[in-house]
Amino acid sequence: MKTSVYLVQRLNEPINYNNPFSFGGGLLNGGISKEGMQALEALFSFDYMGSAEFEWGAVPMALDTLVKSELTTFEIDNKVWGICTEDIKNDVVDWIKNAMVNHVSLKEWLGLQEALKGEKYARTKGWLKIEDDNHCEEPFMFFVDKQMFDNVCKLFEVK
Repeated sequence: MKTSVYLVQRLNEPINYNNPFSFGGGLLNGGISKEGMQALEALFSFDYMGSAEFEWGAVPMALDTLVKSELTTFEIDNKVWGICTEDIKNDVVDWIKNAMVNHVSLKEWLGLQEALKGEKYARTKGWLKIEDDNHCEEPFMFFVDKQMFDNVCKLFEVK
């Protein structure tokens, strides 16, 4: 795969307010501006990941990279919808298909298989592959909730 996948931020159903504990003891809102958080909080909420890599600016860096990129979308088996750049699309689809049936090796738990099964406690409906100083490849997003996907596409102006 052209892009390495190790840090994936879980995106939960929206709670329509800013949870001050989403990013632990790191930067306020993980480094996302107040305005940025207001735009995102109606779409999804950030799950607390428990690792510093998610707390010190990697999430806003990934979102900023996505917003500034020419993005495309994809759909897998009418179960998963995603956003990425065209040059990594095939690799991302392959990685997600693998993650749908196998556990993948990541820094933190993914929860994709549980979300696809519709398990009662599965609040996670989306994911953001983030960047940091060691993993600076392209970010991407994917969702098991079509409405969440559509709303993110609208915000990012992805057609």
